[in-house]
Amino acid sequence: GSRIDLEAIVAAPLLSFAYPFGEQSDLVRAIVGHSFDLAFGSEEGLNYLRCDRHLLKRTYVGTSTSPAALFLILKFGSMKKTREWRSRIALRTRLRRAL
Repeated sequence: GSRIDLEAIVAAPLLSFAYPFGEQSDLVRAIVGHSFDLAFGSEEGLNYLRCDRHLLKRTYVGTSTSPAALFLILKFGSMKKTREWRSRIALRTRLRRAL
């Protein structure tokens, strides 16, 4: 199978799986669970200790992500929530200046 081929190429065990395009079902998760310790969907957010290990959320962090943005992503779980938080602060600042 492809897992064995990839492990041979990287000379290390593969512990996680990413569902293509985030598509999965109970049956697919059960099959993946037999071969992988962890699996990631495409939903953005934070994971907690009680999360399903085969339906973990993820968040993109790129080379242009600033340390401050990374802190906010880790705190709030996604860039969407971070943008919402930043827009609320900007609105509050504008209102204070206007008054």
